[in-house]
Amino acid sequence: MTTTLGHIDTIDDGDVTVEFTLPTAWCSPAFAWMMATDARGEVDSLPDTGS
Repeated sequence: MTTTLGHIDTIDDGDVTVEFTLPTAWCSPAFAWMMATDARGEVDSLPDTGS
């Protein structure tokens, strides 16, 4: 799988690992949670993904 931003670390038998860095050291915890939730939602919407 090719990703535009390169955030997909590994894909193993349908299990996907996504790693991202917050844009600043002062990033709000709520914003970090929203980024993680959005990423998870996008990965979960892909066919054939596990956990």
